[in-house]
Amino acid sequence: MKFQEYTNERSRGISITRENERTFSVHISMSYSQSVKGMRCEAIAFLYAQALLSGCGTYSRAEFLDAINLLGASISISVSNQVVTISFSSLDTHQAKLQSLVQTMLQSPSFAQSEITRIKELKTNELLESKEDAKLQSIEALENALFTENDYRYNFNSDELITEITHVDKKQLQQFHAETLRTPWTFTFVASTKNAKKTADFIATTQKLCTKTNTVDVDTHAHTEPYVLCKKGVSLVSIPSKQNIEINIGASLPFTQDESDYYAFVFGLNVLGKWGGFAGRLMSTVREKEGLTYGIYAKTETTSRISAGYWRIMTFFAPDKVMRGIASTLREIELIKTKGITQTEFDRFKTILETGEIMRGDSLQSTLQYHHGLQTSGFDLEGIENRKKRMHSLTRSEINAALKKYLDTSKLVIACAGPTASKAKELNALK
Repeated sequence: MKFQEYTNERSRGISITRENERTFSVHISMSYSQSVKGMRCEAIAFLYAQALLSGCGTYSRAEFLDAINLLGASISISVSNQVVTISFSSLDTHQAKLQSLVQTMLQSPSFAQSEITRIKELKTNELLESKEDAKLQSIEALENALFTENDYRYNFNSDELITEITHVDKKQLQQFHAETLRTPWTFTFVASTKNAKKTADFIATTQKLCTKTNTVDVDTHAHTEPYVLCKKGVSLVSIPSKQNIEINIGASLPFTQDESDYYAFVFGLNVLGKWGGFAGRLMSTVREKEGLTYGIYAKTETTSRISAGYWRIMTFFAPDKVMRGIASTLREIELIKTKGITQTEFDRFKTILETGEIMRGDSLQSTLQYHHGLQTSGFDLEGIENRKKRMHSLTRSEINAALKKYLDTSKLVIACAGPTASKAKELNALK
């Protein structure tokens, strides 16, 4: 597996190649900063992914999707945290045809009125359903407690967005599309060695064709308050139809990934509640010893080289166990903050994290996702390598110092979504 970097004035990217690789996969991301701001921009972005896939050039929506499927190919578009990501893949034998379809989609999307109407109905139904999604509501409640309305992580509520999307029209979608394509592109792709240059040339040519002017300068992920000190609080979302109460406990972080404390804190957070599996302290205590939940994990979110983020613990408890569950979780946070991680935990998690790195390297798709994620966070190949070295060079004292400094329980937010009414008084007393 080989890596190569591509940079120019308007884009940067990384190729991941193997000599006889048969697959062809591309991720292209664009951070958008639109002339239309606030909730209207959110509403447009909410419709955009479906709208872009709903016909282009001479293709209707059905014809375009059929053309993709007949190649045995895939194409998807996601919009999250002010980033549009276009992903497509196929066998290399169909690469040219797939590239042509993607180019047509980006150059001449239809945004037909009938499709816009259909998408509005679809997305309205999604928003209505999301009001019953306790896990989502809990995360959004946490983010809204940590960040202000002018921050890209703030979540407008479903009823507001349902009203707002009724006002979105074809012209606004066209403008959103044009402005997004004029922002710098970040790309990562997998291809065979012989197809690498052809793939990079396709991306450069497509960007040039899609960009009629280079006058738009974008400060990616720009927002006025990268770190909001939040007082300890409780946010409750009542969803009576659910059996369990979804919990997110977290707080803002004051550093970006350029700062040394980030790596020490992430290592320590893995010891507390490594995402996935059963390795973390929280899984061995709150789940296994006390039997209060099925899964409990910890991670950092939305931290990049230019943006401070936050950390959170995600779990759920039955209503009759929620107070015990939260108390146990807070106990473990306080314990790891005050006493730190043990030498045994340090050695064990060094091995766990290094093994995970090796396993990721065995998968092309995992490697693609990993490198693209770090690229969109602002890292080049040298930065990615330095990031690995920094994680490997951490000392136990550095990790414990970071945990003591940043696991500030006086500024925790506890966001709960589900059948909270019967426990509202007790939960609110945690403020």
